[in-house]
Amino acid sequence: MFSFQALTQTSSAKRNCSRTTEYGDGGGLEFQFAESGLPEYKPQGKNEYYQVWSKDGRTIERSPSLGSQDLHVAEATATLPEFENIILPDGRPGRAVMLEFSAQESDDEPAESGHEGQRLVLALASSTSGLEMTLRRVAEGLAAAGLALVVGMISAAWWAVRRGLRLLDVIAHQASAIQADNLSFRFTTEGMPRELFPISQRLNNLLERLETAFARERRFTADAAHELRTPIAELRTLAEVGLAEARSAHSRPEAASYRPAADMEEYFEDALGIARHLESLVTTLLALARCEAGLQQVNLQDVDVADLARSVWDSLSRQTSRGAFLTNLDIPTQACIESDADLLRNILTNLLSNAISYTPNGGRIDVSVAPRADAWAVSISNTTHGLHPDDVDRLFEPFWRKHRERSGEVHCGVGLSLVAAYAKLLGIAVRVDMPASHVFRIELICPVAR
Repeated sequence: MFSFQALTQTSSAKRNCSRTTEYGDGGGLEFQFAESGLPEYKPQGKNEYYQVWSKDGRTIERSPSLGSQDLHVAEATATLPEFENIILPDGRPGRAVMLEFSAQESDDEPAESGHEGQRLVLALASSTSGLEMTLRRVAEGLAAAGLALVVGMISAAWWAVRRGLRLLDVIAHQASAIQADNLSFRFTTEGMPRELFPISQRLNNLLERLETAFARERRFTADAAHELRTPIAELRTLAEVGLAEARSAHSRPEAASYRPAADMEEYFEDALGIARHLESLVTTLLALARCEAGLQQVNLQDVDVADLARSVWDSLSRQTSRGAFLTNLDIPTQACIESDADLLRNILTNLLSNAISYTPNGGRIDVSVAPRADAWAVSISNTTHGLHPDDVDRLFEPFWRKHRERSGEVHCGVGLSLVAAYAKLLGIAVRVDMPASHVFRIELICPVAR
């Protein structure tokens, strides 16, 4: 029987159609394939249909599945099979193929019967519902697969971007923790994506250059302090010897009318004051250099911060000649912490000395030691003039002064820098604020145990 595949081969299709169609004894056409009784052409099957026309459009044969209906197809040409999408008689979509061929004479009929090969048109049609359903399922499967692929690609892209951003967050978090005292830190490059590897490498190069520059600066500070220490010591020694000699000469009876001896004594007193100031500055710079280089030793022991604060205050109040301000001490009998006594004494000495020096006449100094959660808070506040809340953040910068014309006085401008460095070594939190107008307060939160 014919099929769509067979009819696509023009020569073999025509030959097969001619062989199965011939003239009968009465001159009528006989179709051998119509007698085969194939089930797909039965009325109950309605899977496939065929119909044969003469060239003048007269129906010669049709399949039982058509009944009395016709296939509505275009006219076939004599060259190639014609394919067409049609609507089948039962309303379903179908696909039809048409072919023109010639009927042959019967073997029983004499050759000289005079019948010429009649040109006939054969149309074979089949329902495409199953094919369309299959194609629809394939399309749905392709759509689902495409959707799954798109979702997968989006998920993979989201994961890749998130992973890259997570690594950037890690780099940002690590960068935020870098301080001037831990420039030896380096960003890891192992397992880093190729896109982020150059960034980590450049950041490491930058940190290396910064570390070198900071080390050079620290070496300069230490070297400058060491270079200044010897001549300053010599200046101080000469000033002390000269002052002692001037005082000795001035105390002699015959020098009562010798005025130059008094002038020499005043001169050497000034020289000794300058030498002491320079010595204090160099000592502070050396201490800062040791702290920055991590060379400062910390000897932990039990320290009574209340007794230490009281002792430092008594010592400074006896040494100073100023008394034109009010003082209020609120210090308990005992407040024990674990710390370094020498470094803590240095911190309190600097803070209380600043309070005494910068409190104007008629001002007030308040010193208190109060308990906190697992800590003791040492608070020092004093009245001040000319200090603005915006200046608080700059107080710990070395050599910073609110008024530049005050340089050269007893304080060299690095005391608070040393306080911050020692406090960091001891784990002491330093808080600075101005709770009221013209009132400066600095608070030390000293933990009970390190």
